[in-house]
Amino acid sequence: MSYFKKFGDFCSGFACFAALIWLFSEYMTFGLKDVGLKEKLIGFFDKYKETDNRLMLILAVMLVLSILASIALKRLPYLTLFFSVPPLMLTVDMVRSNQIENYPMMYIILCSISIASGVWACVAKDRKDGGHRAAFAGDAVSLLASGVLFFIWRKCVTLQVADEDVPMLDSFDREIWSGSESMNVKLFLIFACVYLALTLVSLLLTDIYFLDAILAIGPCVAVVYMWSAGTWTVYSEIIATVAVVNLAVRLIPAISGGKTLKVKANEQTHII
Repeated sequence: MSYFKKFGDFCSGFACFAALIWLFSEYMTFGLKDVGLKEKLIGFFDKYKETDNRLMLILAVMLVLSILASIALKRLPYLTLFFSVPPLMLTVDMVRSNQIENYPMMYIILCSISIASGVWACVAKDRKDGGHRAAFAGDAVSLLASGVLFFIWRKCVTLQVADEDVPMLDSFDREIWSGSESMNVKLFLIFACVYLALTLVSLLLTDIYFLDAILAIGPCVAVVYMWSAGTWTVYSEIIATVAVVNLAVRLIPAISGGKTLKVKANEQTHII
C-alpha cells in the first residue's frame, strides 16, 4: 500500500473520528431525561425527528467501511471506490442541507482525498505491471452512478403511485416523494443507462483511457447544467457529485498515460 493510499485511509479515519466526537457531544446534551440508555439511544437516532444525528452516524459507518475495504481489497484497489465514493456523496448532501454543523468543508476535503488516493493506487500498480486497474476504477464509479440513479428512479416511481394518504416517511423517502412531483423522473433512468453504457464501452476498450474521459464529459456537463438550472429536484447534490467524481476518476488515468506505460511494460518483458 502506497503512502498516499495510507494517507487517504487516515483522512477517512480522521473524518470518522470527527463525526463520532460530534455525535458524542450531542448525545451528552440530548434532551431526554429519566429514561434508560436504550430509550435514549433510540430517541437520539430517531429517523423521523433526529435526522442530523442519524445521518452523521451513517456517515461514520460508511467511513469505517471505506477503511476496512481499503485494507481487505488492497490487491484490488479499484473495488475500494464502491466504498469511498458514497461518503462524499452523503457529505455533500448533508452540507447542502446544513446538517453538518462543525467544519463541513473538512469532511468534503477528507473524503475527496480518500477517493483520489484509491485512484492513484490503481495508477501506481498499473505502472508496475501494465494492468487496467485505473480503467476499472472508472468503471466502478460509473456503475455506482448508474446504480444510484436507478435506485432513485425506482423510489420515485414507487412513491408517486402511492395513495394520497402516504404513511409516515423517513427523511430520505420524504425528499423523494415531495421533490419528484415537480420533475421528469425518467431523467434518472436515462442517465442510469448512460453511465451503464459508459461502463460497457470502457470494458470493451480498456486501454483507451482518453476516450473514457471524453465520453464522461458529456453526461457530467449535462448533469451539472441541469443541477444549476434546478432541473434536479431530488437529491440534486448527490447526482452532481457522483457525475463530477466519475469524470475526475476518468481523467486521472487519461492524464497519467496508462496505455503508453502498458506498452513499455510489455516491451521490457520481451527484452527480459
